[in-house]
Amino acid sequence: MVFVLTDGSGRTGRSRMDSTLRLLAETGATGYPAFRQVTDQQVYTAFLRQDIPFFLNLRDQLQRLFDELQPATVVGDAMEYYNPTHDLCRILIDSILLRTAASARPVAENFDFTLVGPVSGETPGAINRELPPEIFEKKCAAARNYVELTAEVERQMAQFGPTHFRNESLRPVVAGCFPERSGIPFYEDYGRQQVEKGIYSEAIAFDRHFVPVLQALDLPIPRRVTSGSS
Repeated sequence: MVFVLTDGSGRTGRSRMDSTLRLLAETGATGYPAFRQVTDQQVYTAFLRQDIPFFLNLRDQLQRLFDELQPATVVGDAMEYYNPTHDLCRILIDSILLRTAASARPVAENFDFTLVGPVSGETPGAINRELPPEIFEKKCAAARNYVELTAEVERQMAQFGPTHFRNESLRPVVAGCFPERSGIPFYEDYGRQQVEKGIYSEAIAFDRHFVPVLQALDLPIPRRVTSGSS
């Protein structure tokens, strides 16, 4: 059962949900029909305007669906400081599982997977799999057939090589224990560049826009590593 947070429209306004639902059907997965997606632009605007009720409503909607399904395992995006919407998926999951634990109810196993970084199966307790050739070919074909992401798939293939897609790893996560960060997130740096080009009027900044959402969801602020830290 797959929960799709946004419609993938980015700043273009063109939804990718048809492609997403087709891919899910081809792989035997199911998009959860009771969960209504929001647009990427709605998420970006909510961050910039500090619309905290927007994020709390998302968390509460997901919480109700989790309570209904009572999953034994939850798998979601890793916190990679690359895309604020990807990171939002992670903090929503962790907030829900921490609330579940506080209520003394059974808590689902919590795993993440990387979206832009290299796959590493070195995490203790990780579920690792090297895809056999026939499955790997099907996976590559499915990725390339997702036409809205063809350029991104090819870029990732060129940057990391085929092993990046052949090896898969689901890593166990302790809810609320986020990886340390160094420097500013990729999306903040990229956003500033887009502002300078006149494409964006304002960029999402981690300290100014993301941290208040973490606090509203009762989550800790990731530790920042500076030069010379040990």
